[in-house]
Amino acid sequence: MISSKFAFTILALLLISGLVDSAAQDMRFVNPPALAEGKTMAASVRTSNAALSLNDMAALTQLGGATWGAGKSQIAQFDAQGTLLKSSALPVSQVAGIAAYDGGTILVGSSSENTIYKFDPIASSVQKFLDLKQIDSSGILAGDVLQNGELVSIASDGKFVFAAIRAGYSSSIFKIDPTTGKIISRAWAPGPNPSIMAYSSGNLFVLDESSKQLRRFDSNMKLSADAISVADRKAKGILAINSDVQILSTEASKLQVMPINAAALVASMPTSIADRSVASSKVTLNPGAAAIAQGSKIAVLICGDIAENGFEEFWSDTCWMYKTLRDAGYSAENIYVLYGNGNDHSSDNPKYQSADTVTDFPATYVWVDKVFDGLRNGDSTNGINKMKSSDSLFVWTFDHGAGGAPAYLCLMDADMDEGHFDGKLNALPFQKAAIFMQQCRSGGFVDSLQGSRTFVSTACRSDQNAFPSNSEYETYNGQIYNHGEYNYYLISAISGITPGGGKVNADTGGDSGISALEAHNWEANHEDLAEVPQMSDVGGVGSTFIIKSFSTGGIKFVKPEAAIVREVIPIPTPTPDPIANGLSKMPKIGKLMG
Repeated sequence: MISSKFAFTILALLLISGLVDSAAQDMRFVNPPALAEGKTMAASVRTSNAALSLNDMAALTQLGGATWGAGKSQIAQFDAQGTLLKSSALPVSQVAGIAAYDGGTILVGSSSENTIYKFDPIASSVQKFLDLKQIDSSGILAGDVLQNGELVSIASDGKFVFAAIRAGYSSSIFKIDPTTGKIISRAWAPGPNPSIMAYSSGNLFVLDESSKQLRRFDSNMKLSADAISVADRKAKGILAINSDVQILSTEASKLQVMPINAAALVASMPTSIADRSVASSKVTLNPGAAAIAQGSKIAVLICGDIAENGFEEFWSDTCWMYKTLRDAGYSAENIYVLYGNGNDHSSDNPKYQSADTVTDFPATYVWVDKVFDGLRNGDSTNGINKMKSSDSLFVWTFDHGAGGAPAYLCLMDADMDEGHFDGKLNALPFQKAAIFMQQCRSGGFVDSLQGSRTFVSTACRSDQNAFPSNSEYETYNGQIYNHGEYNYYLISAISGITPGGGKVNADTGGDSGISALEAHNWEANHEDLAEVPQMSDVGGVGSTFIIKSFSTGGIKFVKPEAAIVREVIPIPTPTPDPIANGLSKMPKIGKLMG
């Protein structure tokens, strides 16, 4: 007869063995060494009684008529009613898109790793498919965002893989050949958060999470001129079959399909550049008719992209800066605006409308040269007056940026490197200049532009991306109008008021005026994204370059900033930069210098 003590021992051993076996079943898909070696692993299959729903999925797609979703550590199949059929373990904690692939397999992006996994629904196995950090991006404009940006969505045509990378104003979409690990092409994303993508019949459809606009790239990765607004805030996938597009979403754990008529979007052509040979009517074509007074204030504003390409702030900030300078005493004839394709954007927001024409020229490589050359030598054909040595020059740039050493300003038709830009600007006979740059990698311009006559301010270091603002925006008629984080605080400092009507006192010197240095310091001490503004004031002109004076005493000094930065900030050796996702905050300049 078996004693009760012995029976209890046997029972305990059986229970422990069961627990260990159960744990092994749950953990057997986690095998990093096998993943690193590209080995296929069996994924544990769970039945429909598992506590999973459509709402647990971060991304949805369809394969062979079946709906598949991917969520934290899980990939699952659902029927047409949204009922779970089966699920498998997945070594992905942060899903960045899901897409059907060749051979009846499914690709799943991992945001935390910038890696793409491949899942076989038949064998319920998963393997590492493509590590984007290992892709050779040398020679590709902004190619390094594959390493320092964040993967947010994927798509595939069955052969090539499309990867959307979030990196502020350097957010990009890459077309990659996974068999060779080579980049086929790259394009700027149509917004900062290209969160959902799908490919069909030579077209790549992209839904930007921020603007909720559906856009199309053609076979040459050219962006369509039109966009379709998608009101669904729970969108998790796109199905694209020829010109028919459907938005997959979840509501109350049920599968929702929203048909979108994308015929007009598919038929639209990429936006072209209106390369005009003459300036707009607001520019004086006869230099003798409006002689420049002694010590005139000249401004050049350059934005090398258009609002229609996914960032409304390309126009909003350009118009806002123009109107701010007009209010600061700059005459319309002395402000030269190079914007996008050479035409004003038609904004629905009165704040970003102007009684006179804002845009003078396209923001192309040729026209940037023409404007700087015209300021140097005079150009009556295009209404550009020759500068005098007593004039001051205000320069502002906004767009995508690239490189770092050297750095590039990306324009509508080409990319201008820092050496060329510096050569054109420093050839001008100004008394002093203040240069403000919002684009990514703008800190790379500092070493070329700094000098005894020049104050330089940039949104970030040479190895960093610049970002749209996170909470600094306003709403008009239900539409959100965002800004560049750097632009928001810079222009608010100059104007003395935010777009939302908040009062701003950047006159820390209490001298009834806003200097270039005060505008920079206000921006640097108030923004809070993962970008570190840079500044150079070798000749000490930042405090004497008065952008705006107050004729009636001005804004009185209230409280000094915690740190007023007047030293030249050295350009650091490029290092990997954290992603501005709200989880990482870089120190401000005042703290760096403190």
